[in-house]
Amino acid sequence: MIIYHFNRCSKSRNALNVLLDNNIEHTVVDYQKNPLDMDVIADLINRSNHKAIDFVRMGKETTIDQDASNDMIIDYLSNHPKFLQRPILDDGVHVIIARPLELLGGMPKLSHLFATE
Repeated sequence: MIIYHFNRCSKSRNALNVLLDNNIEHTVVDYQKNPLDMDVIADLINRSNHKAIDFVRMGKETTIDQDASNDMIIDYLSNHPKFLQRPILDDGVHVIIARPLELLGGMPKLSHLFATE
């Protein structure tokens, strides 16, 4: 499992703690210190059930339009990693933006942690 993580983000720290607390083998990628290239970003988007724009942290500083093409979004995120949504988890097959944290239940390795009866 790979977690694309930013330590100053509480949601990202919470997701990392789920992995740690449950002894899930993982690799932490600090995407702000080691920005992702366009191919990695495109792969994450393609393997997720999220729209490309969902990978963008929208805010007053964001300079990309909600209607931007996938290619424009990928280019934007590769050049502006601080706007990549977080946390993103990748189990090699599934990719989840864990906002809210309960979306981690969509990962087969983590689904039992979020099961409701």
